[in-house]
Amino acid sequence: MRSDTDLIWIDQLAARMKYGKARGMAVARKPRGGVPYRWAGSRLQPGAEAAPPLFDGYVVHVPSARRLGRFVGRLLGGTPLQWVFVLLLLGLLTLAAIPLRSSSGGEARSSEARAALGAMKDRARVVYQRTGKAPATLKELGLTDVELRGSYFDASHYRITNASPERWTAHCSSVYSASPRELIVTADLATGRTSFNR
Repeated sequence: MRSDTDLIWIDQLAARMKYGKARGMAVARKPRGGVPYRWAGSRLQPGAEAAPPLFDGYVVHVPSARRLGRFVGRLLGGTPLQWVFVLLLLGLLTLAAIPLRSSSGGEARSSEARAALGAMKDRARVVYQRTGKAPATLKELGLTDVELRGSYFDASHYRITNASPERWTAHCSSVYSASPRELIVTADLATGRTSFNR
């Protein structure tokens, strides 16, 4: 890397040339008092940059409430009447989202009950094919309390109400908040045809 003295000498040579003089190139002179020069583009500029101050933590400037309010008002714009309409619209959207959120829990409950009843039907069909008799209780199905325990229901919610092979029926209680509250599966154990009440 070239020193400041070399750069000053190169600038002086360029200024002496006819081409350099025509452009009016400034000549950098060697400092008398030892003031350092810094190189910026095509010429030297006097004055060294001061060292940055030591880090002493962050300074947080909190504007006054009035200044902050004016800034937010300028940033957002609009009249107070327009903002009333915006707030009303946001309130209506919030109210519309409440039933959607509450119905998602009902969908999870019905999905769990539907899956458990479907598993019960499949096991009843296997038992019927092996023994020729339709199971009438959860014990005959070979299900334990642990197998029917889920997030919303346990073995006490499930029961078999009809044990005929042509119309085998099982219920899960308290699935829905509106009537009918039960989820019912009806199956033909010989053919495997299945239907739910909802």
